[in-house]
Amino acid sequence: MELVASRFDSLKHYKVVIKDMTATLDSCYSVIQLGQKLNVAQTQKIASLQQENTDLNKIIESCNREQLVYKDIQKRYTIETRRKKTWKFLGIGVGAGFLTAVLLLAL
Repeated sequence: MELVASRFDSLKHYKVVIKDMTATLDSCYSVIQLGQKLNVAQTQKIASLQQENTDLNKIIESCNREQLVYKDIQKRYTIETRRKKTWKFLGIGVGAGFLTAVLLLAL
């Protein structure tokens, strides 16, 4: 008789414990689902950051190419400026020489 009574008592205990375990299990599932949502969000954020990084690298490459073009233009500008100054001074020198020759011949 005690054996039967102890079994019924243990069933009451298990019924209470099962309710607690079910609640704990449900909270564990909700934590797992939240973790999965966070993983998906982090994966999407990583993908967007990688895309942004790729775009920024393209912009950097474009700026580097523009800088090379500007350096080339600057070199050509410097050469052209020197060439103009040379011709200007040459013209002034030839003009002054011609004027001096004319003055010497006039005297």
